[in-house]
Amino acid sequence: MLIYHPLYDAYHCVFRLLLIIERLGNVRVDTVRLLDFYVLFPARVAKIRLPSELSYGRALANKIYNPYHEISNQQSVFRELAVIQDAAFSCIVGAGLIDKQQFENGIAIRTTWKLPQDLTVRIRQFEDQHPEILDFILDKLSDVEIFGEGGLKHRTGLMEYRYDNVS
Repeated sequence: MLIYHPLYDAYHCVFRLLLIIERLGNVRVDTVRLLDFYVLFPARVAKIRLPSELSYGRALANKIYNPYHEISNQQSVFRELAVIQDAAFSCIVGAGLIDKQQFENGIAIRTTWKLPQDLTVRIRQFEDQHPEILDFILDKLSDVEIFGEGGLKHRTGLMEYRYDNVS
């Protein structure tokens, strides 16, 4: 029996990455990767060690219904997702939607190429499905510093943070 999950859908990943980059504009690739995980699994926001001023995010995440199979090991799933994200980023860079030079430096910056109107509409519709949790992930969680102890990598437990160059 085949079961669909957007985790393994490279086109859905392209869609999510564009959603994030469109909203944030100039953002670190590692931040996009982390946020994509939480756009894909918004209920997992409840498992993040959130700063006290963002603790209300747990309540938002606990209200989310997950129509897919619950994941048991988020680090393993995040590593699997990285392969799909790499393919999706290659597609986006190849299409000229983010700056290649900046991407190679770890920054995702949208180019001036316009997205097709129907894609823009679908992004807005997706945002309208769960506006509270998406606004939290894309507007609040994205503001948390990513590097070092207490950074988003450390708080999520999804990426190595101990060797970050923090000044």
